[in-house]
Amino acid sequence: MEHNTIFTMVLRTLGYNLYTIAARVYLPNDSESAYPGGLIHMAIIVTIDGVEYLVDVGFGGNGLTAPLPIFDGDSIETPINGVLPEEHRVRKIELCGALKNGHKSWVLERRQDTQTKWAPVYVFEKDFEFFPADYEV
Repeated sequence: MEHNTIFTMVLRTLGYNLYTIAARVYLPNDSESAYPGGLIHMAIIVTIDGVEYLVDVGFGGNGLTAPLPIFDGDSIETPINGVLPEEHRVRKIELCGALKNGHKSWVLERRQDTQTKWAPVYVFEKDFEFFPADYEV
């Protein structure tokens, strides 16, 4: 969380339009689980020229290595390359076991290469802003 907090301050100082979000993380070796964990991760949504991007400098080895555009459709057809040959994408999914029928949340997914299947990293609501007090323990 600290990395994204600092990066948020840097981006704001540079004049970028942004806000922070919280994400429910899928634990390592648990990507087949029906349920992600709680809201334990901070990420950033930056708007540039009317396009929203998911930015995350604090997730570590499975995280993003570049801003990832978010569209209003269900998925991005072209995945974004990470540290090659790794790829990331975002798409909307219905969470298994969610009580709100028909609601779709955004999920960040990664795959090691084009031969492996996509695995969820974390899910988030891109239109629900979190404030500094929301991240305090």
